[in-house]
Amino acid sequence: MRRGKEQRQFSEQFEEVQPIEVRGHTKNISLLVEVTQQGQKSRALYYPEKGVRFQTDQRIPKPYEVHHHVAFFQLAQMIGVSSAIPAISYSLKDDDCGSLSPFYDSAEVKPHYFFESLEPSPAWVELATLDYLAGLIDRTSNDILFLPSGQVVATDNGLSFVEGVTFSTQISVVRKAMQGEALPSYLLTRISSLNPRSLRQLSALLYNPEVALKSVVDRRNALLEKGVVL
Repeated sequence: MRRGKEQRQFSEQFEEVQPIEVRGHTKNISLLVEVTQQGQKSRALYYPEKGVRFQTDQRIPKPYEVHHHVAFFQLAQMIGVSSAIPAISYSLKDDDCGSLSPFYDSAEVKPHYFFESLEPSPAWVELATLDYLAGLIDRTSNDILFLPSGQVVATDNGLSFVEGVTFSTQISVVRKAMQGEALPSYLLTRISSLNPRSLRQLSALLYNPEVALKSVVDRRNALLEKGVVL
């Protein structure tokens, strides 16, 4: 999974962001928008913080998960993992906080059973490790987008940065498939470079950042000690 053309071009340097349509979901509301970068137009999804639907169902996200989606991508960049969908903090209105991610018109998703027989590869091990390191508790088959370019990206990363070294997950198809696989030396080196100081840049994005970042450091240490996907 190399960093694809789509990811390289998606940055905060937008000349224009124009809403196209509102998309309602069970958990939240998003906006399909058209972004202009360097004269080129492409589509993106904007997730407003206030677009989260408030219900009693515990599966319904909290507003801060919009920002955890961004923090997940930033953590991925810190350890050189390119399979997290780009996510940028953005505001369409002065009184709104949200995030912006590319929208892929031709993305394909695989059925659940595809991941039950997933063959280990460096790319899948990287994503499984990132999911654990970030404390992501919900990774379904629908969260993995297979692009026509051959690139694979993980989206819907807001249910993350939970507390603890061991934590229960609703489902994590990639971690389950890669459990116990050895971490390559290059990935261990990148993980070892993480420390409280380098992680501090995530603080503004996280709910209860002190607890969340301590847990990231604790999970980092567990990965370095065990040397396998946890």
